[in-house]
Amino acid sequence: MKTFLLGVGCQKGGTTWLHDYLARHPQCDMGFQKEYHIFDGLDLPDLKPFRRNTRRKITRIRKDNGILRGAEATGLPAEVQADYETALIRKSFYADVTTYADYFQTLAAPDHIRLVGDITPSYAGLSAERFAAIKALMESRGFDLRVVFLLRDPVDRVYSSVRMELRNRAKAQKKMSETPVQTLLKRYDNPNNQLRTRYDLTMAALEQAFAPEQIFYGFYETLFSQAELARLTGFLDIDLQPAAFDARVNASPTDEDLTPAAATELRRFYDVTYQGCMEKFGPDFIRSIWPYA
Repeated sequence: MKTFLLGVGCQKGGTTWLHDYLARHPQCDMGFQKEYHIFDGLDLPDLKPFRRNTRRKITRIRKDNGILRGAEATGLPAEVQADYETALIRKSFYADVTTYADYFQTLAAPDHIRLVGDITPSYAGLSAERFAAIKALMESRGFDLRVVFLLRDPVDRVYSSVRMELRNRAKAQKKMSETPVQTLLKRYDNPNNQLRTRYDLTMAALEQAFAPEQIFYGFYETLFSQAELARLTGFLDIDLQPAAFDARVNASPTDEDLTPAAATELRRFYDVTYQGCMEKFGPDFIRSIWPYA
């Protein structure tokens, strides 16, 4: 039986490193991208722009290249052609999620492939009902569905995500008038950050939809080790391969220390998350790996 990996987060929790490891693995095929953003684009109001942007990309490519209505898009530069074709595939996923299952079933067809998957951290905000529907859909295609949820100290996670946002704005040459800590204090409690940081809610939804043996809980703070990778690859039923543990993908440089006052405010706001994780994984363990626990 082939394995379908549903990666549900957390953002800034090592998911890109994990995807890159799996994308290089000879027994895996992760398809044309890491984050497909299908079910969040369908269900979560703040993430629906992913669906709209897919349609807009198709329209823009056709317009920019003078493709008439009803005509096929052919003869485009290779990179543009690839973008166009993947946008069409994503559009089909949104229109009918059974085509999503068909796509991964095709990826899994070769004998040497044992795992395919979709690692989209914002799936952390999906409902138990949606998780159950994904489970039923992928199991109908013969997959053994496995869920991976990587967690990170909530204060560290939120601050890292803010620094990533500011770094991306700087790359786009957008004007920035705030420091990272000032931005953090304005945004730590917004719906986008809560969706990605209320691990207690995500775990509750997952555990309504999946059996315990289908869920892997890991931690950013312990992920980059041979022992933890062995535990994860064993869970995914693939061979353990060499890994670049020193590599950090999409790491957010720390150009301003988090002030004690800001850390205290975030810690208080996400106390329910800390308490839920200490209850599930043990207070001694959580306090040993999470600096703000």
